[in-house]
Amino acid sequence: MGLLEIAAIERQLSLWLGRRLPRPIRRMLSPLYTGFEQLQRKVTIWDDELLETLREFYKIEKTPELKRMLKEAEGRNREFFQKSLPKNRDEEMKFYRESPYYPLVLANWHMTLQQTRFRNWVIRQSRGTVLDYGAGIGDLSLKLWQRNHPVTYLDVDKSQNLQFATHLFSKNKADIKIIPTESIEGIGMGTFDTIICLDVIEHLPEPKKTVEMFHDHLHREGRLIATNIYYNPRKAPDSHEHKPTGLTQEVMKGIGFREVNGFMWLRTG
Repeated sequence: MGLLEIAAIERQLSLWLGRRLPRPIRRMLSPLYTGFEQLQRKVTIWDDELLETLREFYKIEKTPELKRMLKEAEGRNREFFQKSLPKNRDEEMKFYRESPYYPLVLANWHMTLQQTRFRNWVIRQSRGTVLDYGAGIGDLSLKLWQRNHPVTYLDVDKSQNLQFATHLFSKNKADIKIIPTESIEGIGMGTFDTIICLDVIEHLPEPKKTVEMFHDHLHREGRLIATNIYYNPRKAPDSHEHKPTGLTQEVMKGIGFREVNGFMWLRTG
């Protein structure tokens, strides 16, 4: 039995226990579950196809060298940010365009056991037409397209992420529509059955406006799958790029979303 199978069993067990155990006992078990989650972030499930595409994109001959770069990328990206010190949204966008490390940072994160199993869950929950908002290196968009979802990819124009995703889609002959973020206002983006927004909302200057836009571009009963909707650095560790969203359950309900769980909301109005 592999690590993914063990993680899947653990996930089902935790959901089963969460529905049946009294709240005080769930609180007592919470540190154990948190510890297991942290452990999964330290375990890497290497994706050979993604590694090959990264080697092509960065023109790296040997896989061990690429794996070393993957492990170092987050620290190098943080150093690049600290040297840039963006003071406004335009400068932040400039950082996202110019940092050469982002595809490596995201690829390394996505290949952790924790993210591998979470993204598999996202794929299982997705329905119909999909907008992958802030889609980064496009690996999730590609997997959704390979499962016959019509997919629209959206990320920062002229960034390394978008360039990598374009290369990834071309290599796989994937018919995925690409939208650069700077053209988000007033464009015919269409209406979707599913909008995915992973590790993005906490980076944005106006999260509420973004969620309202999601509502406007979802079919009725369409689903929003997102992380960090309620992100607040006073309650969670902050990083150099993260901002509080100001979103709450009441705000989401007021926009027209019904929460299904901590990662999914249905459009109700």
